[in-house]
Amino acid sequence: MILETGALRLFRVQKNSNGTWSEGLTWQLNFTDVGYTSIRVDIEDESYYYSFSEREKPAEKTSLILENTDKTTVPGDTSSNDSTNEADHNEIDVASMNSYENIKEIDALPETALAIPTSSKVYVDGKEVQFEAYNINGSNYFKLRDVAYAMNGTSKQFDVRWNSGISILSMTSKGSSKGVVEVIPNQAYTVVGGELKSGDGRTKTGSKMYSPVFVGENSARMAGYNIDGNNFLRLRDIGKLFNFYVGWDNNSVIINSGSEYNG
Repeated sequence: MILETGALRLFRVQKNSNGTWSEGLTWQLNFTDVGYTSIRVDIEDESYYYSFSEREKPAEKTSLILENTDKTTVPGDTSSNDSTNEADHNEIDVASMNSYENIKEIDALPETALAIPTSSKVYVDGKEVQFEAYNINGSNYFKLRDVAYAMNGTSKQFDVRWNSGISILSMTSKGSSKGVVEVIPNQAYTVVGGELKSGDGRTKTGSKMYSPVFVGENSARMAGYNIDGNNFLRLRDIGKLFNFYVGWDNNSVIINSGSEYNG
């Protein structure tokens, strides 16, 4: 048994046919300060990565997150050459997103809801930006890529990637999905096309999202709805995660990268 900083590594030793001993499976438990524990299992040239929450109270819906990936790209593996370091992750407020109170509030959101196009103007650092956004039960929902595109070049810029190697396996009949959204803080946004595309101005029906957003090895639960095949996240949750100001002034939505989230 080897105790490492933030991790507990266990080796299963096995006896070979010739009477010698060798290591078998390696189980590595990584402890975080945001309420999540991850388990990594190394089998030959592959690593299997599991993550589960440690909430102070049991949740109504629980999930098992499984990733099968090459050892050099296992999230949270400090031996990798990933340029995104732990200091970058610590600037992102994952802890508040995974608090019991926040998850309980998200779980209480309706499974389906009317999504009414947001008629208010939206200003990012004083400049008006046209978004496809929807008002759902009094809150504004935006595409994460649209926000990343608009925040590019600011002190709160972040990149967005799709990782098809992580599966969300729900313990209930809902929420299972293949692939997750990953965000990389303090990194320029990679344009994929279709950002800030205009909507058709019609009221839609949104279906509740269950897949979290990954920041490094940590996952953040955020309120979201799928509308016409696109995922929309609650703007104030995006602001809270990346710590930028989200406010309301003169019937306009205000986003300010130079100010902190106002709660």
